[in-house]
Amino acid sequence: MATLCNRSSAGSSSTKPATKLTTDSLFHELTAAWLRPLAKTCTAKDVARLSTRIYTSISTNPPEHSNSSIVEQKGEDPNNSSNNHRRTKAILTVVRQLSLFFQVDSEPAILNTTATFSETASDNPDLSSFVALLFDHLGGDSSPVVRCFKCCHQNILFSGIFQLKQSVLKDVQVKDSRTNDGWRIRISAEKGRVQVTHQRKEALIEVPGHVMWEMSLTFDGEMNKLCSTSLRLTGLSISDAAKNNDKTLLMEKLSKGKLILS
Repeated sequence: MATLCNRSSAGSSSTKPATKLTTDSLFHELTAAWLRPLAKTCTAKDVARLSTRIYTSISTNPPEHSNSSIVEQKGEDPNNSSNNHRRTKAILTVVRQLSLFFQVDSEPAILNTTATFSETASDNPDLSSFVALLFDHLGGDSSPVVRCFKCCHQNILFSGIFQLKQSVLKDVQVKDSRTNDGWRIRISAEKGRVQVTHQRKEALIEVPGHVMWEMSLTFDGEMNKLCSTSLRLTGLSISDAAKNNDKTLLMEKLSKGKLILS
């Protein structure tokens, strides 16, 4: 991933820099979206379909413990994870890792949920009902595990997309990238801090290439409070087939894909 420049270096381009977002705007939007009751979000639906695109880096013990360790969970290749068995496994793996971090026992909820769906889950193309029941058994909005998953749905992502469209991508046409890295979610957790990061790769329409960006939500260690948010461009790739003038203008407008927005 490209190294990000700071705001002062981003503004050093000969062209006028993109409108900088106010930090409060994105923060308040994401706070409101995250605080919505679980039942009024699309969390279960989106976690079910995005399960193999969720990556984790989670401390399994308090850092001061001599056996402190980090568990890395890589999302599975979606091309090899089309059936519900793999997606269910991916969901439960993240649930168990988060449960270890928050020091809560998720096994009764997992057992109750899997027992209910034991005969149908592997053949049902829609896992959203399974995820919804699992989150209910985990405690819903009162569960720090569930509160973490409440960051993993499209309405959270849309806050970042809207802010980008109002600023640096205002005059740049993009569309969803259908590649495996088009949308990934990374959850990292350590003592006193949990962070959920949406990583996106958008296809440019008028010029062949892609722009990459990420949006992070950083919480306290119990997922009780959203402490900060950030939005930044992380990369820009333009095909050699692009016209030189178009390539130059786009690279200047997007600060070569290295720009902190908020």
